[in-house]
Amino acid sequence: MSGEYDEKWYGVPPAGEKPTPPKWRYVGEILAVIFIEFFLWGLYRYYTAPIYGHFGTWKFYVGHIIAAPTIALGPILIYWRYYRRERGLPFRFTTKRLVSSVLVGLFAAIIWRVLEMVVYDSMAVAWGVAEGGTRSFYSLLNQTTASLFLLMTFVQFFIVGPVEELEFRSFVQDQSARVLKNWQALTLSSILFGLSHIPIAITIYKMPAWQLFVAEIGWITAGAVFGALYMWSRNIFACMVMHAVGNWQLSVFYISSNYPGGVNPGVDIIIGTLTAVVVNSIMILLFYAVFRYYWRPLERGELTVGGRLLERLKELDSERTPVKKRVGAIVITTVLTLGVILSIASAAGIPYGTRSHPSGGEGVFSIEKYSETKERVEGSGHLAEGEHYVIELNSTPKKVVKGVRVVLTWKDEDDIRRMGRLYRNQPDKFSVVISGPNSTERDEGSNPRGGEGRIEVNLTVNDGTIVALSGNYTISVTITLEDSGPYVGRFGVFGYLDGENDFSYEMEVTYLTEG
Repeated sequence: MSGEYDEKWYGVPPAGEKPTPPKWRYVGEILAVIFIEFFLWGLYRYYTAPIYGHFGTWKFYVGHIIAAPTIALGPILIYWRYYRRERGLPFRFTTKRLVSSVLVGLFAAIIWRVLEMVVYDSMAVAWGVAEGGTRSFYSLLNQTTASLFLLMTFVQFFIVGPVEELEFRSFVQDQSARVLKNWQALTLSSILFGLSHIPIAITIYKMPAWQLFVAEIGWITAGAVFGALYMWSRNIFACMVMHAVGNWQLSVFYISSNYPGGVNPGVDIIIGTLTAVVVNSIMILLFYAVFRYYWRPLERGELTVGGRLLERLKELDSERTPVKKRVGAIVITTVLTLGVILSIASAAGIPYGTRSHPSGGEGVFSIEKYSETKERVEGSGHLAEGEHYVIELNSTPKKVVKGVRVVLTWKDEDDIRRMGRLYRNQPDKFSVVISGPNSTERDEGSNPRGGEGRIEVNLTVNDGTIVALSGNYTISVTITLEDSGPYVGRFGVFGYLDGENDFSYEMEVTYLTEG
């Protein structure tokens, strides 16, 4: 294909030298390759979930470094080399508009995530499920270690962002656009991008159906955002950076109000869907504005907007500027920007687990005259696999929550017989997480087969934290059925699913009260 500028590729045509097959045959080939990848990725997630545990562990990240490029890009490379018999890679890399494209991706990622958090939170306040006037900026840096955070950063910037963008934008969107209109190719790649997250949503996040629906809307519309950025910038590095920075920020900070009673599924479906549509539509319009007023005029040699900043950007985007100089400008700007975000989260962010409540008093808060009392609460519940049971304890200056002790117990279900065959019920796995100001305690465990499981978790808030926060915070207890343990026949062959279980808990809360 010609590399000349045109109104479809904007000077950067997709990879591929050989003529394409008829339209629907070529689209079918692309879909077949991606569905093979989906099948392999689903198997990988299913069989490694019990090994890796929850999202964000060392095993999870290290496994992702190896598996993601192999499974996601392997079928594409095999198809391209041995079926299409094309030379080179099936991905298009270019230095055209390199600096402006990457910087747009970088700063758009920041705007994108902040908008998502603020818009969702504002709708929740308007709906009445969040408390107005309590919005705060939280730091998530207390939820991980320095080494794990660095590993996560590496995975996001060098594995997740590049691999997913090469697969869905540089291959699916580019190749399908050779036989479809641009908007059709963008739609196809966005839908496939959303569907590609189903394995991790089910096996790792263990999302219930309603939550998966909301997440899919978010992922598909996010795919449209990345697709629009790629369609108009024609630079895959812009999408890689936006994808990586967007994901990375979710481990750095969070903007939220107080949600005393949580958000029920019906409300979350409405608010989550509206947030995804509104925010991602704004981002697409933003990219179109950059395309219309900068990228297209720049490529045509018709750029008329001025200013020192744009002149400097135009100079860096010029093909006459050495690539090393352009890459250097990108790296320095990116590192400084990420450093600023980390600094703000560390210095100004409230450690996750703390909640903002109205002060209720003046002067220096002291607990010297407080006395300690204990309250015991018992309860029970029923969870499907992946569901959560949340208890929130609001601490106030008049009744300070000093500590929480939770004992969770559950029993294994009986074995069953079907058509004369015995199927043994496998152990169930629960987890208990207690999150408070500046600290989180977590434990998980499985019952012995046919027996009773037990988990005990304790969290104590130190006096310095209580005084610093004037007794205003929330401690949350989250009980999760991690694995419901299926019924297994002889030789370890799965027979029947067991997707739920009952549990009981005893909670002892230590309060500090005046008097």
